[in-house]
Amino acid sequence: MRLRRETGINFLTTHVYRHTFATRALEDGMNVKALSKILGHTNVAFTMQRYCSPDIEFLQEQTDMLDQK
Repeated sequence: MRLRRETGINFLTTHVYRHTFATRALEDGMNVKALSKILGHTNVAFTMQRYCSPDIEFLQEQTDMLDQK
């Protein structure tokens, strides 16, 4: 909290880092069940709904892969 006040960067919280970690882990191919356990969730669906929101670039890459098949 002290660093956030001193730097004026108020939007960075531990939850921002947690969300980013979960999203990037899935984008890099981590198994969602493993990620859910790491995050301490008992429900994989909760992990997917709460923490995993892929960015537009990632979604475009995924749809491009379908076009190549």
